[in-house]
This record gives sequence, structure tokens and C-alpha cells, in this order.
Amino acid sequence: MDVWKAPDVLIVHLKRFEYAASKQNPYSPNRKKLDRPVHFPAGDDVLELDEFVKGPNEEGKSLRYKLFAVSEHSGDLAYGHYTASCLNHRNNVWYKFNDSWVSNMRGPEEINRRTAYVLFYERVEEEETLNPEVDGAGVEEECAGVEELQNGSVLGVKEEMLDKDQRKKSEEKVVLTQQPPQQTPRIIVNGEGQEVSSV
Repeated sequence: MDVWKAPDVLIVHLKRFEYAASKQNPYSPNRKKLDRPVHFPAGDDVLELDEFVKGPNEEGKSLRYKLFAVSEHSGDLAYGHYTASCLNHRNNVWYKFNDSWVSNMRGPEEINRRTAYVLFYERVEEEETLNPEVDGAGVEEECAGVEELQNGSVLGVKEEMLDKDQRKKSEEKVVLTQQPPQQTPRIIVNGEGQEVSSV
């Protein structure tokens, strides 16, 4: 099997039905259901596609896939029934879907390898590592900052809530405080009380 480009979601369709020519009547082929067990990666085991992908991987995406759903077919060609086993990404629990019935599974090991028909895999990206320079205290500070922002208590948010008049007055006060103080005029007089010069 060769694959030119690997998708984000990989769907594998297993051959569960076989059509063979009949020696007695070539226009009426023999049909039968294949129920051989098929072993495929599930759970913590990942499907590696490195040896099958022949095209260039310019984006450097991962070629590892994890199973998240299986469509199953039980029965034969005359009468059959479809079920599904799916992983809930929110709680990491597998569920069995059988018509209107939904039940918990202990894990993907409960999937019937004889009835598995269509396999659904998703790309597994490389695990992101935390920055070692960020310690627990730094994370707590960032979380506290987010909480303050949600509560509307950040100074920047308060400034945006000021009306135009108050903001203008605040700016005027800042400008006045930044201006240098003016010098007081001085008058120089002589001993007779006459004005000589002023500075």
C-alpha cells in the first residue's frame, strides 16, 4: 500500500464481503461475508504511516494516527446489522452505539475484531512541552491575571469605562504637573529704596 499524502483524518475500509465467480453459473457470483479477525492499532497503540507515505512531507506533519471510532457490521449478506464504537474526547471514554442504545465500554479492547468494518483514525501531533523557564508561580500569576480580566478589575478595562469628560480632565492634570514651575520675578532696589533692576 502506498499513500502520497497523509490526511488529518484517515479512514480505513476493511474488506468484509467477497464476490467470487461460480463455476456452474458465471453470471451469478458467489457472495459471502468475511469474518476473519483483523488486528489493528487501538488505545495507546498508534498507527505509523512513515513507511507508506511516498510523497514529500514539506509541512513536517506527524504521520502517527490514533483510533477514535469503528463502524462494525454483524450478520451476513442476507441479514446484517451496523453498530459503532466511538471515543468521547471530552472524558476519554469509549461508548458503544447500537441503534438508540448507548452504553459505556471499558476501552477499545472491547471492539470486536471480527465485525470491525470501517476504522477512523486521527493524526496525533507531537506532544507540546511546557516552557521550563515558567514555574508554577508564573502560571498562577497568569491565571490570576485572566481571572481579574474576567471580573473587569484590570486598570485598562476601567480606563475604557471612564467617560470622555473625566478622561479629558485627567489628561489636563497630567499635563499641568509635567510643566516646569514658573520663576517668581525679583526686584532689586538700592539703599534709598529706588528700583535698580528686575529679573
